Amino acid sequence: MGVLDGITVGFIGLDSSGKEAATRMRSAGATTYAWHKSAAIRYEIARAGINLCHSETELADKAAGNIIVLMHTPMDSLETLMDEDGAFMQNLADDTIVIDAGDTGSEEAKRYAARVQSKGASWITPNTEPSSTAHDRALSILEYLGSH
Repeated sequence: MGVLDGITVGFIGLDSSGKEAATRMRSAGATTYAWHKSAAIRYEIARAGINLCHSETELADKAAGNIIVLMHTPMDSLETLMDEDGAFMQNLADDTIVIDAGDTGSEEAKRYAARVQSKGASWITPNTEPSSTAHDRALSILEYLGSH
């Protein structure tokens, strides 16, 4: 039995360090999904044994009520992803935890956090107060990402 059995983690904008973290999480028992707009990176994701999603909407559905990690996504892509009327936000389920593992500026992070919270989900950054319930639920994933 793995430490992460029963946990589902979705990754958007997976880079090479994120791919390694996702592979470690899968080995520890987590069910992992990923989506990336680049065909070449999608190929690498599939080769690594990470379940490949065909859209960010599918990933939001697969990780509903669990954890979604936003990796180093370019800001314009992140703005599109976090658009209140966009497919990802429309499909973001209640009780999902979104971890911002990228380089989002503090003002953007506040704006995105409000959007995510309006859907009944939680937004976590590496600086999230460790006493929050969402932080506690995501702690094992944060440890695999190297930030807690």
